Amino acid sequence: EIVLTKSLAAGRSNILSLGLSRFRLIRVIEDDEKPYAQAEVETFEDDPWVDELDGRGESVRALFQRFITVSRQPGGQHAGKDATATPDIPENDELLSYTVAAYLEVDLTRKQRWLEMTDTNLRLRELEAQLIDLVGLEERRVQIHQLSRTNGHGGSH
Repeated sequence: EIVLTKSLAAGRSNILSLGLSRFRLIRVIEDDEKPYAQAEVETFEDDPWVDELDGRGESVRALFQRFITVSRQPGGQHAGKDATATPDIPENDELLSYTVAAYLEVDLTRKQRWLEMTDTNLRLRELEAQLIDLVGLEERRVQIHQLSRTNGHGGSH
C-alpha cells in the first residue's frame, strides 16, 4: 500500500509503502514500456502451529520491554528519543515476533532471515537470544555512562 509520495527532480519520486503481506520474489518482469519495476510474487504466511507456542512469547515480550526501558535511560542507544516512537507490544506471538524484528537495529541480513522464517517459535527463539545480548549490552552502556559521570569513582572519592 502506498502511504506517501514525494516528487523529486528529473521526474523521480520517493515512495513510502506499507507491506500488507509477506511475499517471495519469483521473477522480475522486464518491460521497457513501463516506468516502474514489476515482478511475479508468491505470498506466504507462518506455518500453522501444530503444537501450541512454547511460551517463549512471554519471555520475548518481557525482554523487549526491558530493552526499550533500559535503552531510553541516559547512556542508552535510544536516550532522549521520543517515547511515542516505541511500538505497541502485541499480545499475539506471531505479531510480536514481527514487531520486535522490525524495531531492533541489527544488520539487514539478520532481519531478512527473520522475515523469511515461517516458524514463529524459531523466530521467537532467535529474537529471545538477540534480546538477551542487547539488554546486557544496553545495561552495560548505561552503567558505564553513570560511572563516567562520577569520573570513574562510583560516587566515592
